[in-house]
Amino acid sequence: MNGHIQDNNKKEIWLWYRRLEHLSFGYLEKLFPSLFYKYNISDFICETCVMAKNHCVVFPLSNKKIDFPFSLIHTDVWGPTPQSTHNGKK
Repeated sequence: MNGHIQDNNKKEIWLWYRRLEHLSFGYLEKLFPSLFYKYNISDFICETCVMAKNHCVVFPLSNKKIDFPFSLIHTDVWGPTPQSTHNGKK
């Protein structure tokens, strides 16, 4: 029966995780300590969050000065997609 309670706690942790829009498990543990009494936050890994937090290459430092707003714009450019659309464009 104790294993059943643990399974329910784990399901409830994931439920609150999704309800609170992927709040860190550390904060969830502070909000719901009774759910984590048999778990360590390292037992929970959200693959979506891991992928979303991948770091991109940073822009090189620049010593360019601008005279007015928006005369120099930085953008994050994503390279060609590996999959083609239905009309063959990338």
